[in-house]
Amino acid sequence: MEAYPVFVKFKYFFKVLKHQENYKQGLDKALNKYSELSYSGILNCGLIPGIKDVLEALSNNKVDCFVVSVGGKWKLGNSLYFGDAWADFDAVSTHNMDFVYISGASEWKEGVEFCEKK
Repeated sequence: MEAYPVFVKFKYFFKVLKHQENYKQGLDKALNKYSELSYSGILNCGLIPGIKDVLEALSNNKVDCFVVSVGGKWKLGNSLYFGDAWADFDAVSTHNMDFVYISGASEWKEGVEFCEKK
């Protein structure tokens, strides 16, 4: 299930595994906590080698860049997006935006091949 968004996994947990009919409150609480932890992780993680130079070059050319993560709710603008999962790609592609795949931080096994075809 690695390519499925976190929401789908959490919903499956509450609805199917725990057999809860009224799972919305628990689901919302779990998603909010996951979002907090993801955001904290993003702020505290190290940089991928070479990314600082890429971001500086893009910034010098006035290209806005954002981290795309299925672990949070992010306002998407008309910019260039970096991500490491199919769900990240899917989130921006449905809005017709440019996506840069970060393979060095990814568990998406088919990511490089998929993105090369795009």
